[in-house]
Amino acid sequence: MVGYSFPAKMTKSALSLYPGVKFKKLEANDTVEFSIKEGARGWAATNVVVIQRNAVKHHTEDKFAWCREGEQLEEAFVREIVPKIGRNLIIHPDKISNPTSIDLFNPQTQEISDLKTQKTPFFTANKYNYEPTYTVTFNRKDYTRYKQMYPRAIIYWYVKWEQTEWNGLSVEPLEGVWEVTFHNLALEIEKGKVPLHPYQNRVNDDQNAKDSYLFDLRNFTRLL
Repeated sequence: MVGYSFPAKMTKSALSLYPGVKFKKLEANDTVEFSIKEGARGWAATNVVVIQRNAVKHHTEDKFAWCREGEQLEEAFVREIVPKIGRNLIIHPDKISNPTSIDLFNPQTQEISDLKTQKTPFFTANKYNYEPTYTVTFNRKDYTRYKQMYPRAIIYWYVKWEQTEWNGLSVEPLEGVWEVTFHNLALEIEKGKVPLHPYQNRVNDDQNAKDSYLFDLRNFTRLL
């Protein structure tokens, strides 16, 4: 059996490491992969390996930190980017009472839309035959939710790579805004034309999305 966990959350009562296991650099919030074996003293972790992760502002599993930042990004997008792309967009009125509401609203056309901001490239997209510079991710959890609640939504992707190198891999600098309808995303998903990437460290996570579809920005309409 193989498991994924954060060392800060591992306790002796829940799971212990085999005696003699040593780490050169193991810190709180590192993600580790390990085998689980049953011994005389119960279940324990062995063959522990630290999973390499991209450098990010918040821990990738800290959903609430990302949600707080998301609200700030939406306001900045409406204030600074919207005037440049020729779209009449405001923060959706429902967000005042429901933070999980879809992000944006066009009072002129009555269209609803969502903002996706991506600042860290999917450096390993090559394994899916995608070019990392132009690869963005769309959570399967969002696909299910939009399918039920917002099937006519428009998606705006604001991309600005703040990191262009990682673990010997690199991408070209990129910044811009792209537009696509959820309908078109759903068609590609339902035809099986886009890969689904599982997040190994979220297998038992009930808050964050467990997997995401990969899309190529060059198939969307670039606005900026």
